[in-house]
Amino acid sequence: MIRQATIADFERILTPARRFFEASGYGDLVAFDPDSFRATFEHLLSNDGVCLIAERNGEIVGIAGALAYPFYFNAHHKTGQELFWWLNPEERGNSIGLRMFQAMEAWAKSVGCQSFSMVALDSLKPEQVGKVYQRAGYRASERTFI
Repeated sequence: MIRQATIADFERILTPARRFFEASGYGDLVAFDPDSFRATFEHLLSNDGVCLIAERNGEIVGIAGALAYPFYFNAHHKTGQELFWWLNPEERGNSIGLRMFQAMEAWAKSVGCQSFSMVALDSLKPEQVGKVYQRAGYRASERTFI
């Protein structure tokens, strides 16, 4: 089951959030701060953000967060951006990941986004993830370096 998170879910999503953070490479630069992540999480529960949870048998197996905002080069264009998308390794490659992806896209459309961007972490098979995005109609735009 995929659903929108509530404030009551915060403690349960800390573990997958940390796992995403560790895979992102940012841990080489900065420590994971639960209080900072809580502020981000609370912001994502507002009208311009979303935090999704994937559950199987009551256990959280995935999380995803995204933000909607006026595009910085043209404020008349509303865009969305995935901030994090984590699936436990044993859940990768099955339908739950695709359903989370589709739920993020549906959320973006529901809040009026005209475009949406997704990320592929270098540490987690970016070529394979890129193919999923391309099949869904996305194209590569940039590559981030830290």
